[in-house]
Amino acid sequence: MSGRRHRSNCELVAQGTANIGSILFGGIPVTGTIARTATNIRSGAVGPISGMLHSLLLFLFMLVAAPLAGFLPLAALGAVLAVVAWNMAEREDFILLLRSSRGDRIVLLTTFLLTVFVDLTTGIAVGVVLGAFVFLHRMAESVEVQGHGQLIVDDEPDDYSDTRAYDPAASVSGVLERIGRPRVFVLDFSDVPMVDSTGAKTPEAPC
Repeated sequence: MSGRRHRSNCELVAQGTANIGSILFGGIPVTGTIARTATNIRSGAVGPISGMLHSLLLFLFMLVAAPLAGFLPLAALGAVLAVVAWNMAEREDFILLLRSSRGDRIVLLTTFLLTVFVDLTTGIAVGVVLGAFVFLHRMAESVEVQGHGQLIVDDEPDDYSDTRAYDPAASVSGVLERIGRPRVFVLDFSDVPMVDSTGAKTPEAPC
């Protein structure tokens, strides 16, 4: 959403620490950080200061005015959450996926409906499984069978003389972070058998 590289390790540690902290106060761990971050970015913020202040204000409210929270009407809280969810939704991407392949439509609608009418965990789990089946189906369709070839090749010892250890800095994202993200760069996908919707959308992210 911000156009910068997603730091998944940092997010995992931060959410895990927040979940542990919520349990100490009798809370239920949820993905509240997503809503806060999305609202932060949609409002034009360029840093995490507003999210940090929001956490601090919630903590102070818990210490001082926690009994007053019982007087808040749930309908009002539901309306606030509905507005936040609407602002979080990427409506253009939703419509674009609906117009794409049948497999993407099935995964999108199934995940969406299960998340709304059941719960987030079920929606994500079913969506991942359906996405895996769609991927397997597309890979099976992309396989080509060639005849009149040698079925068994001569066995040769493996050559590890030019083996290099994996260097994260040599990945595409690592190189772009090091040299600075250009406004336009060209990727050659001529030898890529299949690109899913996430991969197709990634080059369009703002830099």
